Amino acid sequence: MKLIFWLCLGILLGPTFFDLHFPWPLAPLTTALTAVFLLLSGIEIGGYPFFTKSKEFVFLFAGAFAFPFVVGLIFYPESPFIAIALSISALPVAIQILKEKNLYRTALGRQVLQIACACDIAAWIIFSFILPADHAQSWLFGHWPLLTFFLGLLIGKGKNFSQNFWLLQLQNKIVIPLFFIGLGLGVNFRSHFSPFLTLKIFALATITKGVGAYLAARKIGLSSTDAQTLAFLLNARGAMEIFAARYALEVGLISPTLFSALLITAVTTSLLAALKVQRITPA
Repeated sequence: MKLIFWLCLGILLGPTFFDLHFPWPLAPLTTALTAVFLLLSGIEIGGYPFFTKSKEFVFLFAGAFAFPFVVGLIFYPESPFIAIALSISALPVAIQILKEKNLYRTALGRQVLQIACACDIAAWIIFSFILPADHAQSWLFGHWPLLTFFLGLLIGKGKNFSQNFWLLQLQNKIVIPLFFIGLGLGVNFRSHFSPFLTLKIFALATITKGVGAYLAARKIGLSSTDAQTLAFLLNARGAMEIFAARYALEVGLISPTLFSALLITAVTTSLLAALKVQRITPA
């Protein structure tokens, strides 16, 4: 989980501990890196087909996305972004974990990736509708990095790029390290950290996503072990939630304290997914 290493490095160098100051303009660089990451994530997601069995897709999507989304709206009706944060999944994290355990080409791996794709796409579409904007032009120019995700979807759908594609390699080796270090530099846990809020968000996110995905997986006939694995992987939020939360913070949809809680939730759920998959043996 290299992204966690880069994030922790940024936090260590940032205001939480040493508060080092750097000469470059961090905000414009972070915005540009956000756009590049979302573009490349869209390209990667666009290359994955959806379920041919519509019944399986409906059940899994309902359990992994719709259920946590509705629960989020019930608990936080004044903040619809929290509902998005509870229901989003992290396709890049799922891909990395499945590859490390040689589950990438299995039937279970394909199910995880397809539902993670659907969760990410649905989350970003809903997110685009709750972003504040006075009119279409201001939305376009004010939220242009978000549009790169949908552009990437179109590009990826038109051509299925190999994992060795140089742009995806650029993402892994340059974009992700720089972005997550920069993201960590902007987090101040000393000033913006609430243990109660963090625990509440983490519990709500894990229970709704995990239980919803597990029950849906059992409903379509997966074994208890496979259903647990699928639930843990879809519960991993990783980079996708961190990117969305950072953007929501920039436009004033969430507070710095809530951003810290969502960041910890994203990192912790990703670690739990990795630990869960490490305990299983591929078929």
